[in-house]
Amino acid sequence: MFNKGDMMIYSSHGICLVDDICSNRFQGVDKDYYVLHPIADRKLTIRIPVDNKSVTMLELIEEEEAEKIIDSFSKPGRSWIEINNERNQIYSETVRTGNRKDIAAIVNTLMRRKYSAEQAGRKFSDKDRKLLNVVQGILFTELAISLSTTFDVVNERVTALLANEA
Repeated sequence: MFNKGDMMIYSSHGICLVDDICSNRFQGVDKDYYVLHPIADRKLTIRIPVDNKSVTMLELIEEEEAEKIIDSFSKPGRSWIEINNERNQIYSETVRTGNRKDIAAIVNTLMRRKYSAEQAGRKFSDKDRKLLNVVQGILFTELAISLSTTFDVVNERVTALLANEA
């Protein structure tokens, strides 16, 4: 269970701050709810039952794990799936698991493919670009928070690791 003031990863909204935990009665049943604000959109308020198992609510990773994840970008990511829809489905399912190592491997693969496409003057697919932008944004922001740094510093570190492999 999260406490007021904690940060968490909440589904596709990314990193959220737990502003409050309150009880509400709905259809005659009292339930506890988290009141969340995504750090990327402070105007949005989300209320989600504390016991909701149908969405992903994860604790932020620790500093040591964040360092390991950044270091993982020095190695190849996942194998590339040539069929676009199959790739998007498998990668999206992996992201939903919340496993940061697997998510980092997908971001790694997509970043490498994007770079390769750009170097060859080819277009990087819109679906791949969208998935990369969303997942990279959430992952790198979480890494930055865990390492007490910024998104840009994490991005620079990862980009340097990828450039050393190119």
